[in-house]
Amino acid sequence: MMSKKTILKDFLAYEKLLYIKFANPINEDEILKKSFEELGLKDDFSYKLKYFQDKSFAYVFLCKYEDILDIDYIIPEPLLFEVYFKNNTNSENLALLFKEKYIVLVEYLGCDFQNCKVMPLNVYDKIYNEKLKNTYKHIISIDDTQNLSSFDKFNSNIFYQKLLKNCDQVKINFTNKEKINHLKSFSFKILLAFVCGVLLALAYPLYLYTQKSFYENEKTKYENLIKKQDDILEQVKINQKQNQEFKKL
Repeated sequence: MMSKKTILKDFLAYEKLLYIKFANPINEDEILKKSFEELGLKDDFSYKLKYFQDKSFAYVFLCKYEDILDIDYIIPEPLLFEVYFKNNTNSENLALLFKEKYIVLVEYLGCDFQNCKVMPLNVYDKIYNEKLKNTYKHIISIDDTQNLSSFDKFNSNIFYQKLLKNCDQVKINFTNKEKINHLKSFSFKILLAFVCGVLLALAYPLYLYTQKSFYENEKTKYENLIKKQDDILEQVKINQKQNQEFKKL
């Protein structure tokens, strides 16, 4: 009996991610173009871009290829909480990710990711804590070592392993086992357009030169033909004159 393959899973921390979202409708080319433009990225060959869409928005996550491990599933940290909030349907839920200098607010509607935004750590106080409590139904805090919030607290080292274990379906998987397709990168499309433009710029003078050569050859051909006809006509005239002179004799 064959042993069941162990599926390796890990997450990519928010500090190694770039995130942006766009209103629908938007197509893939627009997502590629706008993501790199609005995030100020010049070298998109170094970044892997993944996105998913619902009826209202396209949610885009990017990371550097060098940060991706070669395992089965690599899930962006903000998307880990789908599993935790799966029973809290139709309610506004929030996960607070406490980082060294800032807090990431990850918003969910039920178990569906909605958005994530960042606020400075020193801005969080009791007033803001109460504001969150009145806005969201379920709130959890991750790595709140300073005990700034009043919500259920979890240690990411333990809690995330439990979430990963139950992540059977994910909206975004950054795994590096997928074949890198530079043909879909925005830089490649810009480069391709530039090369096509250069080739067209080179081809057009060649086309004009070819056309000019063709017409010049045709002109020479007809000029030679006319000259030949003139020579024949001249010879005919000479022959007629000789015949007339012969008859006089």
